[in-house]
Amino acid sequence: MTLDPRCCGSGTCIVDPAGRCWCGQQWDGEKMCNPTSAAPAAPTAPAPPAPPAAEMRQGLHIGVGRRWLSLGFVVAALSALTMPLTASAAAVAERDARAVRAVIEAQLQAFTSGDAQSAFSYASAAIRTQFGTAANFMSMVQAGYPMLVQPAVSSFFVPERAGGDVVQRVQLRDRAGVLWRATYQLQPQADATWRINGCVVVPDSGKSST
Repeated sequence: MTLDPRCCGSGTCIVDPAGRCWCGQQWDGEKMCNPTSAAPAAPTAPAPPAPPAAEMRQGLHIGVGRRWLSLGFVVAALSALTMPLTASAAAVAERDARAVRAVIEAQLQAFTSGDAQSAFSYASAAIRTQFGTAANFMSMVQAGYPMLVQPAVSSFFVPERAGGDVVQRVQLRDRAGVLWRATYQLQPQADATWRINGCVVVPDSGKSST
């Protein structure tokens, strides 16, 4: 095998048609030598397009036909609230069912009375971290979720387990007489209490079950 005449003598040169060797040397017309100037920089990849504004917002997200209380959940957590639970979902112990209902009722009452601190206290640590203050949380609810403030009627569905959490659906009638269905996700705490970790509100068909 005949060596490339441009080989530097090592016997290992692989020279491309432009005279560049894999070792970094350049053919100058007479010999292989180190290039006198730096090789042109590789083109940089274009920056990815910015996400839509809707994806960048935090806090309140409003979609067609439903209102989302976005609380920093991963997609799976939101899906757990919006997808129907299977018939085989684990039952919730009576003691836990009563405790979950009491927390939701207490927060609804706090919304009605304008007690931001109490309403905020029933939220999970993740929600409190996201909104920062009780005033921020209360303002968000009053502006985007008026059906949760002073509901005329509330009917609780049978709660169900979703992993270690509990999903509780509640039928609400707002002050205009419109029915809504709120689906709450509640997390157990170390002290055996429950805190609200999310809520999805959609228009209700009018059917209820206690």
